[in-house]
Amino acid sequence: MVFTGSANRWSADEAEAAPARQVMARALDTALPVFGSCYGLQLAVAVLGGENRANPKRTEFAIARDITLSAEGKTHALYQGKAAVFDARCMHRDEIARLPSGAVSLSYNDHSMHQAMAYETGGVQFWGVQYHPELQFQDIANYIKHNDVNSFEDARYLASQLGISDNVTEICADFMRLDKEDDAALQKKYQLSEALINKQAHRIELVNFLKQL
Repeated sequence: MVFTGSANRWSADEAEAAPARQVMARALDTALPVFGSCYGLQLAVAVLGGENRANPKRTEFAIARDITLSAEGKTHALYQGKAAVFDARCMHRDEIARLPSGAVSLSYNDHSMHQAMAYETGGVQFWGVQYHPELQFQDIANYIKHNDVNSFEDARYLASQLGISDNVTEICADFMRLDKEDDAALQKKYQLSEALINKQAHRIELVNFLKQL
């Protein structure tokens, strides 16, 4: 089973998320392998006894930079074939504040101390990542177009980091093109590494999850 992201305004720990936690609890109880990205990871953390929080460093928007494999991550099947340091597509306000007992942190970066987690004990087989190996750049563009003003502020913050125009319409148009065109100028503009451009590298965590089935 796979649990992906969410545009909810509430944390996976809060009362509003109780129905989603119930679904995750049932999934973990089946003893079938479960994969979670972003909110899917946070739901598993909440169900398994850990804790999430809104990241004080603000939203990690569009690109998570320099995710680094932990010692455990370097040998874990989730990251077979993955570079030791990589960038990933992302969109998250919340992060893991405290791992569940028995969980192993597999990667991290300057923004979040836990970018991936494995929980493989007591009959539960869960792998989760804080970023989005299933996400395309056009999904980010659509999120900006259809979400609240915070998304525009996040996009402008990304632009300020890259030293580019903060025109949100332009950023959305660029992101819509990135999935369709091998545009070197755009790749340079947004400082896209091989891990973001190469589809196989981008999706390798999902491929490895499927391989283990």
